[in-house]
Amino acid sequence: MKQLFGEFLVEKGIVNEGALVNALIEQLRGMPSLAEIAHELDVLSPGQVFAALTKQTKSQVDFRSACIDLGFWSDEVQTKIETTIRNRRKPIGQLLVNSGAVEFKKLTEALDEYLISCEEKPGTATSPVVAPAEFKTESDAPAAALAAAPGTETATEESGEFPIIGVGVISDYADLLNESIKSELVGAVQSWVALATSIGDDENQKQKLLNSLKETFNILHSIKGSARFIRAHLSERIVAEAENVIAPLQAKLEEGTTPAFDEIAPALACVIDHVWELRGTIEASGSEQAFWADESSKSGYLETIKAIVALKSK
Repeated sequence: MKQLFGEFLVEKGIVNEGALVNALIEQLRGMPSLAEIAHELDVLSPGQVFAALTKQTKSQVDFRSACIDLGFWSDEVQTKIETTIRNRRKPIGQLLVNSGAVEFKKLTEALDEYLISCEEKPGTATSPVVAPAEFKTESDAPAAALAAAPGTETATEESGEFPIIGVGVISDYADLLNESIKSELVGAVQSWVALATSIGDDENQKQKLLNSLKETFNILHSIKGSARFIRAHLSERIVAEAENVIAPLQAKLEEGTTPAFDEIAPALACVIDHVWELRGTIEASGSEQAFWADESSKSGYLETIKAIVALKSK
């Protein structure tokens, strides 16, 4: 059986059991009941909610079972309620950081280590972009959130429901994505074209380019892990696509092939712009939802995803 992320954290001594249990209890306390959500979303009428609560009390059953018995429950109701719960429930990781049990950077690094360990164990189905269920508190994300054809919307994006990000970790995320890091990334990407043009038989220039690719990949990988941690699905998705473009470039250079950096560099510059625009949205509203609600931002984002995916063969 696959080890849970919480177990991994305790085993590695990153947090103790007491801190983990406190975070789990706080998570449970912060969640509204099914009845509250059903009423708020208006998926059940006030009369139906009242009838279900009455049956729940008299029959000593849970709210969902009461609704099923009364014929009020449907797949549509369940999907809407589950989506709301998924987006509102505070991830264990955020609660651990907020409580001071672990530092933001250390936890994102632990998540990467956990995912790698899962990939190495036979019989554990994981993906580079799939976070553990109890860490994300949603079993199908960001796998479902990131799975979409180029230029199209993922399940999360199509629903228009984006998770609310905890205030305690937004400042940490913003600090990671500071203007100095952005300038470093932009400068590196812009330098690739000139370096590639001047390579020829100059091994020094080639090594400079290889080093720049590696450093850029490492920075983006750190951003992707942090975005995954705070449930910034749009940010994670676009950075993951950028990583998939950068990763093969080093091998191509080693083989003596010069990739089309004149096409790759502008597309990656757009990725950087989107990530920092999303950062601003997260700081302002605590979610990526406002970015997605803006048609210009949304269309530009999808076009960039489409362009980045097309570059994988360049």
